[in-house]
Amino acid sequence: MKKTILILAIANLTVFSYGQGFVTFNNNNGSATPAVIAPITDSDGTTRVGGAAYYAQCYAADGANASSNSLTAKGFAVNLRTSANAGFFQTSGTAAGAQGSQPVSPSVAVTAANGGTVTIQVRVWSSTFATYEAALSAYTANPNGGVRVGASTPFNVASVAPPGTPADLQGLAGFSLQPIPEPSTIALGILGAGSLLFLRRKK
Repeated sequence: MKKTILILAIANLTVFSYGQGFVTFNNNNGSATPAVIAPITDSDGTTRVGGAAYYAQCYAADGANASSNSLTAKGFAVNLRTSANAGFFQTSGTAAGAQGSQPVSPSVAVTAANGGTVTIQVRVWSSTFATYEAALSAYTANPNGGVRVGASTPFNVASVAPPGTPADLQGLAGFSLQPIPEPSTIALGILGAGSLLFLRRKK
């Protein structure tokens, strides 16, 4: 009887794990077809951010075109790489931080469906906060407080169930972290500069 229960438990675990869909959480994947090269930049849109000061995490929900509010964190947060590889997710080694020290694997389970389509969004934030939600809350309360947050445009991926190779993040585009001045702020700045120039000429 005990043997039967054990066999059934193992079978259930196998079915459950093989029922999940997986993606490769990698935004610097030159071997993908087409290649996925989508670096994370600072608010200037040029300078790539990196290191343990940032976390990146995969958010997903079953089905195509799911709303951003329905996306939930998958796997665990990883740091960004440094130097020439700044702007790209850590895909090996160990990620240490508020979520605990974890061995990094780019393969992330994103769905309970057997390789079904999922909506994915990449979210990045200052690692002084354990979660994106906490960082976003702090940024919203004080946009000039030095907290950095950012998120990709959501996109659809057909996840792959084992034993297949996890799906690449086709459709991921690079994005910049906040804060970025609001259009009204930019307009006021231009207006102010124009006024100063006009006064100077008048003198």
